[in-house]
Amino acid sequence: MNARILLLVVVSFALILTGCGKSEEAASTAPAEAVDMEYAAEWESSSEAGAAADEAMPDLIEEAEALGQHVALARTAPPVAAEPDLAPMGMEEAKRVAPAKKAVAAKSLSKTRLAAERPPPVSAAPMSTPEPPASPVPARKPASRMTRSLAVVASAPAGGVVREMLRLEARPETARVRAKEFLEAATTEEKRRSVSRDQGGTKLQFNPETPTGGDAFSTFSLNVSDVSFRLAEAALNNGRLSERSTVRAEEFINAMNYHDPAPGSGERLSFAWEQTRDPFAHNRDLIRFSVQTGAIGRSKEKPLNLVVLLDRSGSMERPDRVAIVREALGALARKLTPNDRLSLAAFARTPRLVIDGAPGGDPEGLLKRVDSLTPQGGTNLEAALDLGYEIAARHFRRDGVNRVILLTDGAANLGDINPARLKQKAEAQRKRGVALDCFGVGWDGYNDALLEELSRNADGRYGFLNDPAQASADFAGQLAGALRVAARDVKTQVEFNPARVKAWRQIGYEKRQLKKDDFRNNAVDAAEIGAAETGTAVYSLQIDPAGVGPIGVARVRFQNPDTGRYEERSWTLFHRPQAPSLVESSPAMRLAGCAAKFAGWLGGNPWERGVSLTELRKTLAGTESVFANDPAPARLLSMIARAEMIGGAGDS
Repeated sequence: MNARILLLVVVSFALILTGCGKSEEAASTAPAEAVDMEYAAEWESSSEAGAAADEAMPDLIEEAEALGQHVALARTAPPVAAEPDLAPMGMEEAKRVAPAKKAVAAKSLSKTRLAAERPPPVSAAPMSTPEPPASPVPARKPASRMTRSLAVVASAPAGGVVREMLRLEARPETARVRAKEFLEAATTEEKRRSVSRDQGGTKLQFNPETPTGGDAFSTFSLNVSDVSFRLAEAALNNGRLSERSTVRAEEFINAMNYHDPAPGSGERLSFAWEQTRDPFAHNRDLIRFSVQTGAIGRSKEKPLNLVVLLDRSGSMERPDRVAIVREALGALARKLTPNDRLSLAAFARTPRLVIDGAPGGDPEGLLKRVDSLTPQGGTNLEAALDLGYEIAARHFRRDGVNRVILLTDGAANLGDINPARLKQKAEAQRKRGVALDCFGVGWDGYNDALLEELSRNADGRYGFLNDPAQASADFAGQLAGALRVAARDVKTQVEFNPARVKAWRQIGYEKRQLKKDDFRNNAVDAAEIGAAETGTAVYSLQIDPAGVGPIGVARVRFQNPDTGRYEERSWTLFHRPQAPSLVESSPAMRLAGCAAKFAGWLGGNPWERGVSLTELRKTLAGTESVFANDPAPARLLSMIARAEMIGGAGDS
């Protein structure tokens, strides 16, 4: 591959040099007529577009011609004057008006085709800084074969070198501007295709930008975990950037409390949303929306059947981890009543039952039994899960809450340690009514991938405990959500309006994506949200200022745990023509935007290459004082500053 990249760079440089001596008329081989707008949109959404960039040069040139035609169309289409919304327009009204808008666009395109047949005006002399035209730009001829070939080569891994050569090369101004435009288009296309990266054998997945005309629906399972944020914080506190495979943007976003209004009396859910401009992406907006459940007391009709699986292997014997376990189990014991049942199994090389279905209400007795346990070598997680599920089945309560709670560092090394097979075990038990909560202990040597996958597929909570001083509060907070479920199978679907939104991309939630038809399919499982919890999502949008109607409609579907019935709520996202910049937005929007962008920077997301840590830090400054009683904004600000020192303040 390195030899191929070098070849691409050499050939590209040769193309630059040979292209300088040719006139634009002689170099151009692409037809002048524009292709149909709908075909161009279809071409842009194709996942195969640009796939030849890693093949031989003939394929590169062929792909360059296709890219040149596509970008030439975008450049020749005249801009449409924005029409201000006189009143908020609903989705149905937007769909009714959209055909008329499309007819106007088709008429404009017809005029553009006629203009494209005429030769472009010849510049008298190159300008050092082209001024933006006050009126629509005359139609341009498609770029030369040389420029289009160079554009595709620039989207290959060696693209940065090619772009630097272009910048330094002395060229006529028109050719340099034309090449820059196509290079930018090729870079955008490469980012759209490259939604996965490899790191140490782990495939990193990133959501693509989706043209709304091809797919207007975004459906996913809502998440409230913050483990990825905590892992990144632990790594930065130890002078290291977190492993990219552990970065999940939604868990950075959900680590923050945005202090949105809680549901009103009698309401189970509330909804809040905001819009801002993206400071790191051209012509893109950010929106965030939050779904919050109401605070409810624990139902007396829901007794607990809890089985704790405690890792007592050698890796868990460090003093800080022993202290974390004691604090966490103490918090659990204090929540139980005599009507609840608690079982405890310790495991290392083999699991053994320590407490079998004892009534709750004896915190000191539980901690004494924990202190009497001796460590062993090895970690047989498979055998521990088998024993835990067996105990849960023996004490199963049809009218109650049945959960297995795992406390471990995830360093399984005995038995079946295949995550896929362990996941199947957890899924099967979930269908029988037993959830699995996974709580990771300690940062060093931690197996995030295994514990995240187990809890995600078992209707469980996923928590991370790394500080003995905070273990009790952190564990109690996570446990409260598990023991007081306010909404089950929570699914979210956003239907974007094609007449207003050109393209959309969800930031995070890559592992929680659902199909459009899964939204109302009750057989498809989704996450739980506890009482007084909030799930938040952030999207990047390309909005058409001349479009019509709202941004779209957000819907949430969930099962009411009290009645067993499925309920659905919806909210319209009305377009806001004058969205503020991120730095001028509300503290909550600044917090969400910075959390999402920082996660993208840490995770190596190709869509967030332009993120500057220095700008993030400046944008976030001040939110920690607004949310003075919440330590999360100050923690995020500190993390960005540490990452800036370790990894640099520039682009990701």
